[in-house]
Parts: sequence; C-alpha cells; structure tokens
Amino acid sequence: MTRTRLAPSLLVAVVVALALPSIAHAQELKEEKQAKIPQRHEFGVDFALVFAHRYNQSNLAARYVFTPEALDRRDDVVPLLRRHVRRPDELHVVAYHFGSQIDTMTGAFAGGSLHLFDKRLYLAADGGITFTNVGDYDGHEDGYYTAPVRGEIGGYPLELLGVGAYWEARPVIDHTLPAADSGFAEVHRSGLDQEIGGVINFSLPTDRLLIRLLGGYRITDWTFTGFHPGPMTIRGAHVHAFVSYQAQVELSYYLQADVRYETWHNDRPLDDDPLTPFVDGVHRTVPFVDVEAGLIYWFEGRLGFGVALGGGWVGHPPTYQDPRVGGGSGRLAATFTTRF
Repeated sequence: MTRTRLAPSLLVAVVVALALPSIAHAQELKEEKQAKIPQRHEFGVDFALVFAHRYNQSNLAARYVFTPEALDRRDDVVPLLRRHVRRPDELHVVAYHFGSQIDTMTGAFAGGSLHLFDKRLYLAADGGITFTNVGDYDGHEDGYYTAPVRGEIGGYPLELLGVGAYWEARPVIDHTLPAADSGFAEVHRSGLDQEIGGVINFSLPTDRLLIRLLGGYRITDWTFTGFHPGPMTIRGAHVHAFVSYQAQVELSYYLQADVRYETWHNDRPLDDDPLTPFVDGVHRTVPFVDVEAGLIYWFEGRLGFGVALGGGWVGHPPTYQDPRVGGGSGRLAATFTTRF
C-alpha cells in the first residue's frame, strides 16, 4: 500500500522537476519581451527642395537629441507621440543650411527642456548663431550675423493637454561688407526681430490624434546705416497649426500650415525718392501662407522615414525690387530619424 501511494507522488515530482527549467525559460522570455529597451539618443536629417517661378532653393538640417531618462522602444505610445505623452527632459543640437539664388542662411543652435513638479511644469530654451547672406539679392548689404534665442514656459493642466508661452528673438550682432571692387556702397543693419506668443499641445488618449497650435505676434525694428539710411519696422500676426493622425502604430499622416499677415514700413527716405525710386511702395501689407502634407513611417520604433509635399505664397515686401522675391512656390521634403 505504501509503495502504491508513493508512486504517483514520485511521478509528479519527476514531471515538475523536468518542467521547471522550461517554465523558468518561458518566464525569462516573457520578462525579456516586457523589458524596456532604452532610447537615449536620436539623430535626424531633414531635406527639402523648393521650386519657385524665378528661383530654386535647397534646405538641409541635421539634429541630435539626448534624452537622459530614455524613451522606451517598446512603449505602448506610438513613436511620434512619445515626447509629448512621456515628456522627458532633453538636450539637443541642430545645424542647418538654406540656400537659393536670392539668399542663403547657415547656422546652428543648442538647447533643451526641463520638466518639474511631476512633469506638470516645463521650461525650454535655445540659443545659437546664424549668418544670412543677401549679397545676391541686395549687393549693398552683403550679409549679417544674428544670435537667435528662444524661451518657452508652460504646464500640463491635463495629462494630454499642454499650454505654454514663448518669446523668440534674433538680434543682429555683426555684418559683412561687399567686395571692394563690387561697385556697391555699404549698408549696415542693426536691431531686433522678435516674436511673442502662446502654444497648445493636445492629443487623444487613443493616440490617434495629435494637435499643436501656435499663435504669435512679430515685432521687428531694424535700422540701416550707410547707403539709404533709415529704419524699417514689421508688425504682424503669425499662426501655425500641426495635426497628425496615427493610422497605425508605425504610420502617421500629418498636415501643417503657417499663416502670417504683416505690415511693413520702410522709412529709409532715399528708398522712396520720386526721382530715383529704389522701392515701389514703402508701406505694404505682406501676407504669407504655407501648407505641407506628409507621412512618417516608423520601422520597429527606431527608424523613422518621412516624405512630404508643400507649397505656399508670399507677398512682396517693401525692400529692394528684385523680381524674384515674392510669389508662389512648391516643395518636396524628406526626413530620416533614428533612435537608439
């Protein structure tokens, strides 16, 4: 009787002993699949070709973002929304070059963001330097340097709703001179180009929709010395909207638009000389509209590929009458992002 009773117990013990390694391995695989894959680094490149009636332009920008807290490659939140939903602190560096037959702009900036009080409050700041060469457009001025800065402060009254205010400025800090044998008289620009406004970020709990709205007011005061001295001012509203629809975890479609409506006053007296008119109409309203539609595909949450089509129209500002300035344009853009 005793051996009869022990036999089943012994059999169970053997089966359990044999099964334990398999159970442990399965548990390890489950934990491995659930483990976080940190992504502290992000590198991206953006490229665009702009086609206009009288000129073409190419834009190139490269960016690096360091996230100390690290994003999670296996996060349930779709890749495009992770920074908005998780709100990690970050540091970033961006370099860019925009070039056309009219002017070129080359620069770089660095900055970051900090989140406080359980990520309910955020602070963000950027600073850099930019060189703008307008020699092909106005040989009298040649080029000038600015030191762009931007600050933003805001909070999240709701988990997926962020509200903030920003201020950005581009003070002119130096200039270059036209070549001695160019035949152009020198023009030096000084002053400040700035914008102040508010921003709203919002997404749905399902991650299907992300909306970013920005509204600002531009205040620009430049003073020109040398050839045709005098001030120039710009005042106007700026609205930006970005809407993204996440069709799948890997695929997002987006639409964004920029609209500006500005009043320019060119008070450089010699520009409006009736005997030798340099500018046709020194006080103007200058509208600007730009729209872009695109998609972004994320492969395994670590490689992002995007393409977009865009275009817009800008009015002619009351500056030197180069016929290439103003009018409509089209744009083809591509972007690549990797997180690791």
